[in-house]
Amino acid sequence: MRMLSLLALFVLADGLMAPTVRAQTATNKPVRALPVQLNPAPLNFTPSAAPETPPSLIGIAPPQVGPVSASGELTNSILAFDRETQETLVTDGAPAAQFRFSFTNVSSARLTITNVAVSCGCTAVELPPLPWVLQPGERGAFPVTMEIAGKRGVIFKSLQVQTDRGAKTLMVKADIKPPPETAE
Repeated sequence: MRMLSLLALFVLADGLMAPTVRAQTATNKPVRALPVQLNPAPLNFTPSAAPETPPSLIGIAPPQVGPVSASGELTNSILAFDRETQETLVTDGAPAAQFRFSFTNVSSARLTITNVAVSCGCTAVELPPLPWVLQPGERGAFPVTMEIAGKRGVIFKSLQVQTDRGAKTLMVKADIKPPPETAE
């Protein structure tokens, strides 16, 4: 019975509010019209004479361009990781969980890591200066830290390694248990 009266109240309230909303939208008109066309002032551009000496590019690496795999996914035949998912169990109340991804450029061409994007601000990656160029057969690794202070349960975060030849998504998983009670 109570449920029926609540339903009737919602129907009545909807019927009372709907005409008011329609009436307001019908009477709301713009206060002023927008200009039909904006006429920006003409630009007076005159090319300057070429500098006598070209700018120095010392210390600036040229962009590394290489073939990107058709799917955009970096395959294990190019960059092989020791594991694509790292897991840890935290039982001591630590404020952070630590992970480490190791990899090898197994292709016959050099590979450039341009970025490693994380899924949230609680996860950080330590990288050398980017772009990070790996020659064929060269190994590398990077540590990952996930802030877990005050958290409980299982937490998954993703990282996307972006290269000049595709991208690879990696996962970190922390299973956070409360610290054991200390006997006093």
